[in-house]
Amino acid sequence: MVIHGHQFLRVAVAAAVILTAGGCTKLNPLYCQENADCASFSCDVDTRECNAVLECTTSATCAAPNAPICDGSQCVPCGTPGLSTECSARDGDTGFCADDGRCVECLDDTACGSISPVCDLSDNTCRGCDDSSECVDLGIGAEICAPTGACVACLTHADCSSTSEVCDRVTSTCADTADVFFVDGDVGTNVGSCGTKASPCLTIEFGLALAGDKPFLFVRAGNYSGNITVNGETITIVGPGVSFVADADAPALTVNNGSVLGIDGMTLRGANGSGNPVGIHCRDAGTTLTLFDVRVTANESHGIDSASCAIIVERGSVDNNNSIGISAFNGDLTIIGSDIHNNDDGGIHLLSAEYNITNTFIVENGGAGAGGSDIGGVRIDNATEMRPQLLAFNTIASNSARPSANSSGVHCDVSGTASPVITSNIVYGNVGGLSQTSGNCTWRYSNIESFPGAGDDNNIDADPLFVNVLERDYHLRSGSPCDDAGEELDGVLFDYDIDIRTGYDIGADELD
Repeated sequence: MVIHGHQFLRVAVAAAVILTAGGCTKLNPLYCQENADCASFSCDVDTRECNAVLECTTSATCAAPNAPICDGSQCVPCGTPGLSTECSARDGDTGFCADDGRCVECLDDTACGSISPVCDLSDNTCRGCDDSSECVDLGIGAEICAPTGACVACLTHADCSSTSEVCDRVTSTCADTADVFFVDGDVGTNVGSCGTKASPCLTIEFGLALAGDKPFLFVRAGNYSGNITVNGETITIVGPGVSFVADADAPALTVNNGSVLGIDGMTLRGANGSGNPVGIHCRDAGTTLTLFDVRVTANESHGIDSASCAIIVERGSVDNNNSIGISAFNGDLTIIGSDIHNNDDGGIHLLSAEYNITNTFIVENGGAGAGGSDIGGVRIDNATEMRPQLLAFNTIASNSARPSANSSGVHCDVSGTASPVITSNIVYGNVGGLSQTSGNCTWRYSNIESFPGAGDDNNIDADPLFVNVLERDYHLRSGSPCDDAGEELDGVLFDYDIDIRTGYDIGADELD
């Protein structure tokens, strides 16, 4: 028998166990304490006996962890510890040879990528960071542990206060100061060559006119007013702590003509008068608007009114507007981890629009009574083939509609071959309308009050046990029937609070 590498057969020594109580002194040639005691390099830890030698023709058939390589006839450990071509050839994800003969993913942090940057030496696999101290130890200049487990240079703009004051959300790195145009409503001036960090401009509108091809416009915290128009431009306006109040007779923000606009951290409010008093007015195919941590509130008409645009709302709030929170006609609407509440004419209206709405609280929208709204939480009117159509892991509760409305929670009117994916939502405690849900959407893994389909397709009808409805806290309490009752869905990894989804609870909140 050939002993490979650093492995040694120690069967005779390990088998020297004398069972004096029974008077037995015979050695058990198969007795083992560890894999290295066996010719097969595989010890059964339950019986303490060696598994049979596994014959092979290729490494793909070698199942024992400590004998992953086929030497042409028998499965054996990998060779010299370190980067291993034989391990890589067997499995591209485990290209290193460990001291004990296993093919593993990593031996140290240098083998791990940016998404899972830490080598866990307990099993030699790459994992996400647990805290920022692990990121500091990596010494790669990305010293903050993100909720995703990646080590990054910044999560908030405050992390870049000593440099550009802007955290690039795409790369999670501090933007180069040369790429940022600066506005300061307290000390800026709209004259000369304003726009530098030391000499900022005074107003957002003036800054946009001068920013040129700089990718970022940074607006220091404060109160601003006016009407912002972005026409065919590509730029991200970063304004943590900025409150922007619209002048009369125009939207707070108008975006059109193929613009690619980002808004980060601002509050847009107060549109009023006769000239389309919406918070955000977005128009034209090819126009893209991304809102991150943005609040759109207290506007006389819709919060967001979109036609043919692609809009992303992430970690934001659309609330207390006098008409519909978000109205999307054609185009795309993505809402992630946001809060749509207290909009007088309903939460969301989708008309022939692609949509992806996840991990969002849609609560306390609409109006009850004879003069109430036709929409409570969500209305979907899609008459054509649109992709995607996803409404998943949302909490749609305490919305209201007039008595004759189709529903107070969610109404679907869809046709054609488009089949919306409606899963893992809470639709509960909505008032008015003819029912909680109506129309022809197919529900699964959802908790719907008074739902005739409860018991089918993993749907339930049970009190979700919200924390405190009176204080608009629609998180789940311990013991909720929604716990672990949702559908495991690719791409939905976190909940509203950016907690990792483990058991996939129904609704926007993950208890675990």
